[in-house]
Amino acid sequence: MSGINRRTFNRSLAMGLALFQRAGKAQTRDVLQHCVTEWSFSSGKAYSDPFNEIEMDVIFKASGGVEERIPAFWAGDQSWRVRYAPKSTRQYSWSTVCSDTSNADLHENAR
Repeated sequence: MSGINRRTFNRSLAMGLALFQRAGKAQTRDVLQHCVTEWSFSSGKAYSDPFNEIEMDVIFKASGGVEERIPAFWAGDQSWRVRYAPKSTRQYSWSTVCSDTSNADLHENAR
């Protein structure tokens, strides 16, 4: 992503996905190797300017211990989403990290 910063990238994704909003906590899904899967997270806390106030990442950890940190994007209202395509067929767990550590809906959720 040379020449584009994280917030601009997230803003572009969010604008394109505004029509596909869905409320709810993190969703569990079966995922296939190299196939993109999307999870949604709903914040009980509202932000007046989510692009500039917080950042959220999801850390996916493979059974072998390899971790990948994927940035989530704001999808409108109080909804955040992340897309992930596993590189191998292993069991994965995930946890969330939010710059607003007081937001229990977006920070330190795990499966």
